[in-house]
Amino acid sequence: MNIQMTLTVSQSTALKIASLLLADNSALAPEPKTLLATSPQTQPKHEAEPTVSGPTIADLRRPTTASSGPTITDLRSLATAVSRAGKQGLLKELFAKYNADRLSNVNERDYANLYTDLKEVSVDA
Repeated sequence: MNIQMTLTVSQSTALKIASLLLADNSALAPEPKTLLATSPQTQPKHEAEPTVSGPTIADLRRPTTASSGPTITDLRSLATAVSRAGKQGLLKELFAKYNADRLSNVNERDYANLYTDLKEVSVDA
């Protein structure tokens, strides 16, 4: 019957056990100083890795200031107002003007012009 046991011991205890087990074979026993040199306590500490400067995750999530024009949310609120005013046909014509069948298919470069058109239609409503 074989029984396997796992035992956790400190390095100094392990050295003592190893030296006792290898006492008869002194030529095979490693020098205690050699083992101590590789212990985690005596290993040189790693210096902190240099940090890389650049945009943070929060910076990447912020909208850029270059696109200060209307967003799709702005367009959606105006389009909703026009639709609720009963001008769904006019809304379809505006989308067609920008080669789209719905708001989500309008190209972003056309947002400013569509916003102006929607604003004019919503004022008339």
